[in-house]
Amino acid sequence: MRTGKVHSGSSWLLELANRHLCWAFAATGAALFAITVRLARGGLLTRAQSVYLMRNAMHLHGLAIRILRRQR
Repeated sequence: MRTGKVHSGSSWLLELANRHLCWAFAATGAALFAITVRLARGGLLTRAQSVYLMRNAMHLHGLAIRILRRQR
């Protein structure tokens, strides 16, 4: 989706790709966190496995935030 800003060349395409990549990282991190919580509460994951997966979910969320901050 284009905004009212004037862009030169294909920078609007890069901005769009970064926005989609940011959304994908955020959605994947949120889904991974939710699945991890559900499996851990059900007793299917050890504490170490839960921590590992939650750390990765937070890392994906952090990547999404860094992409958003870089765009501004």
